[in-house]
Amino acid sequence: PVYCHHKPVLEYRRSPQQMSADIEIMLRGSTQALKAQWPIACRRAEYRKAYRHGLDDIAKYYGAPAIGLVLDRLHQSDWNGALSLAKFIFTDCPRAFKWWIGFRWLAEG
Repeated sequence: PVYCHHKPVLEYRRSPQQMSADIEIMLRGSTQALKAQWPIACRRAEYRKAYRHGLDDIAKYYGAPAIGLVLDRLHQSDWNGALSLAKFIFTDCPRAFKWWIGFRWLAEG
């Protein structure tokens, strides 16, 4: 939930039927939506900072799990699906690797 003045103003619920349960759709959609904001974001330092923060959030919440999805697809011999998603991550969300490596390190720690 999101709070403002100690009162909830937004609550987001997830279910397996929602698009938000599909990591690839969320990664592609949120990345494309954010990149569409660049013409405005590039104009001011605080906007650029917020833009970079948005890229990090997308990488953390969708990009790192998407790398796991690429590995799953490779194990299932879904070469085209794995290649398509891996290419997108490399070109449009490379920050995902920072988060994925960090999560792996913590899990093994």
